[in-house]
Amino acid sequence: MDTLENNRHILEEKLGISCELKTNGTSKNYFYKYKGFTITLYSTGKIQVQGKECAEKDTLKQEIDG
Repeated sequence: MDTLENNRHILEEKLGISCELKTNGTSKNYFYKYKGFTITLYSTGKIQVQGKECAEKDTLKQEIDG
């Protein structure tokens, strides 16, 4: 399982977040909404979290990484 599929599994199965939007084109990016955050999962497998305070963002990152 590559990084992208692994991270999708974590977001969708472990945290129970559904994908809001999937873009096709040169790259596949997945967009999620979770507890007021916007989470972008890039085709490279990198996750970017936007929104709210840094402390809450760190907590979410721990949830994703944990």
